[in-house]
Amino acid sequence: MEKNNHNIVLIWDWNGTLVNDAFIFVSLVNGYLSSYNLKNISIVEYKNTFCFPVSDYYQRLGFSLSNKEFQALSADFIKNYEKVMFSASLVPGIKELLLDFSVFGYKQFLLSAQERSLLLRSVNYYGLNSFFVSVLGLKNNYADSKKALARALVKKHCSHKDILVVIGDTLHDFEVAQDLRAHCCLVSYGHNSLEKLTKTGAFVAENIQDIKQFIHQVSLGC
Repeated sequence: MEKNNHNIVLIWDWNGTLVNDAFIFVSLVNGYLSSYNLKNISIVEYKNTFCFPVSDYYQRLGFSLSNKEFQALSADFIKNYEKVMFSASLVPGIKELLLDFSVFGYKQFLLSAQERSLLLRSVNYYGLNSFFVSVLGLKNNYADSKKALARALVKKHCSHKDILVVIGDTLHDFEVAQDLRAHCCLVSYGHNSLEKLTKTGAFVAENIQDIKQFIHQVSLGC
């Protein structure tokens, strides 16, 4: 890529986009499904079912939870998630890509529906802190919308001259991009299936090189 003067801002998702952890979520949710005498799901079924807010996802799986029960399940899920969260590996080549974009002068942010302190622990563990201007997560464990957080990010850190690109792995990342009127790059190796993502009409990357090429095309078109 040739360097240019455009102000490119990359807003990255975490789970499924930078770290390969979908298998952890499938394993954990199957434990809860079994305890509620509900049918377990495969990784394929998970990617075709997972959505935000996560409360809706649980309903799709057959759970019938009161608000109090959902909060209790969410707390227990996080407790179990913390035990295995670092068994996931970074997406191959993603650290090098983040470095390339940093050297190139792009501002990079991390925006996740994960609870912020848990997110910061993960980013620190994988050694990615230096790549991001700011790391933003939610104040709770309920994994609902990231839209308000995204708007606050843009208001605080960006100007009208900035070209925004949201990079994520779910339909919700597409919704965030639309809300920000940003470019959108969805990755097909995360928590939603290629079929679901393709229906949005957004660009879908199947690998790191596809992401790099998409950002390059955005910079050329500014």
